[in-house]
Amino acid sequence: MPTDSELRVHFIDVGQGDSILIDFGETEVLVDGGDKSPGVTAYLKAYVDGPIEAMV
Repeated sequence: MPTDSELRVHFIDVGQGDSILIDFGETEVLVDGGDKSPGVTAYLKAYVDGPIEAMV
């Protein structure tokens, strides 16, 4: 992982809680993505420019 990248943490409202997107340079991790709700999908399309490396 690059050491000069910013760490960004996004908290996404999924209705019954929050999904968390961790973005560090070119690495993205999604925690508790919930189901295929249109809101989460649209949010991810806006902020993720490649594959999500890990989902928890």
